Amino acid sequence: MGIPQHTVGFKVAASLALITILGPSAIDMYLAAIPQMTRNLNTDYATMQLTLTVFLLAMGAGQLLFGQVIDTRGRRRPLLAGLVAVILASLSASFSESMDAMLLARFFQGLSVALLLVIAMSSVRDLYSGIRATQLFALPVALQGAAPILALAFGGTGVAMLLGAMTGSRAASKCSVSLMALLGVAMMSCGSALALFTVFVGADFYGIVPALFIAVFGFGIAEPSLMSIAMASQEQALGATAALLGASTHVPGSLATPLAGSLAQISAHAWLALLFVAALVGLTLVFISVRSVSNKVIAVH
Repeated sequence: MGIPQHTVGFKVAASLALITILGPSAIDMYLAAIPQMTRNLNTDYATMQLTLTVFLLAMGAGQLLFGQVIDTRGRRRPLLAGLVAVILASLSASFSESMDAMLLARFFQGLSVALLLVIAMSSVRDLYSGIRATQLFALPVALQGAAPILALAFGGTGVAMLLGAMTGSRAASKCSVSLMALLGVAMMSCGSALALFTVFVGADFYGIVPALFIAVFGFGIAEPSLMSIAMASQEQALGATAALLGASTHVPGSLATPLAGSLAQISAHAWLALLFVAALVGLTLVFISVRSVSNKVIAVH
């Protein structure tokens, strides 16, 4: 039995989108400031990267913690509490004068963002399912792409994600959600493979950027579709489902951050090889999932 489809106004959709981009903004804008903060706190770059790892771990693990809370306490009060917590944690981080204080502030910032992400994802599932859910999920992904445009160093990837999410939203009414997810992840694999190839043949910066643009464009298409498929698999305990979905992305991401940083210091080949392997694993998992869903639909009919 499907959930009733509600009409969602622009204010509701925009509010959910703005809540969702708090996490990416706390990463993308933060990345651009790491060199200056390294000097201000008298530390090294590797140590400063720990603040990013701590944030991602807290954001991933926190979603597992808050999933049950959302299912039992509702949406409104946890939402208000999360917004207040984000503001306080962000202020604390901005006034930190030591690494210990910064790590603590980033930890609580990650936890508070985790609460808001669970609320946003479960609220979308409360309102919509299927194609409409995919279109609504595409809005925060588009804003995730727009946010880092403000940080000039990451503008290219931001534009790619923004265009991918916009393309996915428009195509959602014409293509199946499963096909869009598979197409997006396939583009990620092709883009990462092309980037790795350009490095091996000795291409410069301008050869690698278009390849990575393709990969991030595919991510912008795939993410809303994958979130819609995952959330549509459950009719109850939506908070717990959203929590598991969020944790399954952010916890591995937090573990991959120091690995990617270490490989990047070795060579571009090593870093891009990691990206390519991750994309292939993602493509394989999505293909298996889409095939499983298709087989279930055929069995029902």
